Amino acid sequence: MDEPMQATTRTQSREGAPDQFQRRWAVENPRGRVLLVHGFGEHSGRYGHVAQKLNDLGLDVSAFDLRGHGESGGPRVFIRRFGDYLDDLSCALEPVVQEAKGEPIFLLGHSMGGQIATRFVQQNQPPLSGLILSSPAFGFAVKVPLWKALAGRFFSKFWPALALPSGLNRDLLSHDPQVAEALANDPHAQLNATARWYTECLDVQPRLLEDAPGVKIPLLCMLAGADEITQTQASRDFFEAALSKDKECIEYPGLYHEIFNELERDNVLQDLADWLGQHLPPQP
Repeated sequence: MDEPMQATTRTQSREGAPDQFQRRWAVENPRGRVLLVHGFGEHSGRYGHVAQKLNDLGLDVSAFDLRGHGESGGPRVFIRRFGDYLDDLSCALEPVVQEAKGEPIFLLGHSMGGQIATRFVQQNQPPLSGLILSSPAFGFAVKVPLWKALAGRFFSKFWPALALPSGLNRDLLSHDPQVAEALANDPHAQLNATARWYTECLDVQPRLLEDAPGVKIPLLCMLAGADEITQTQASRDFFEAALSKDKECIEYPGLYHEIFNELERDNVLQDLADWLGQHLPPQP
């Protein structure tokens, strides 16, 4: 299937921030709008097939590369504070909100992008019609040895930009071997992280769960039943604690972390489209 046409732009989230690379898969007279937030070590260019499915539903889709990822500026996978990512999301969401003419807006975050999207909703209560989470990183499934965790804390304080191996096994992202192969050959994807990135993303996880009742907008959680990258139970706990009156959790037994890139991706994308269709105005 050919991917939809996309437009790209560059901007800055705030003065002194790295430049931000943005993508948009536009449709005329949209029924709604979606902003995608990608995960660790990847970029927005991997979501063209998701945008295609949403375009077919009449949704205008935007995405962006987080600082230090993809084609955005900044040291690779480095942040001073977790709020840097919230600034990036704010920058990308602003034009989506400005262009909307009353149609609903949805935020879709995958993995680390789910962390970011959730924290943004908790702290800002933006004018959104729904929050969609794909394998959100509310807890890491990868067991970090004690010495490595202590080293990460030490370097986060004294050498925050130090690059460290993440320990991520790309073969555990999807049962489709082409996914790991494509990432290995992708110049905009990489496996190293930095010490400060590690501690900031780790420390926000308990706060995401503590503040789960602050999520009150419609919520869809899409979880990988065989996720070995993030903790599925942490996502279940978050879902139960969220105070959204309109919420649904779909778990896919046997699927790895990247459910949108699994062999059964068509079924997953259809579930996403079905949920969104229930939250959109009727087709004209």
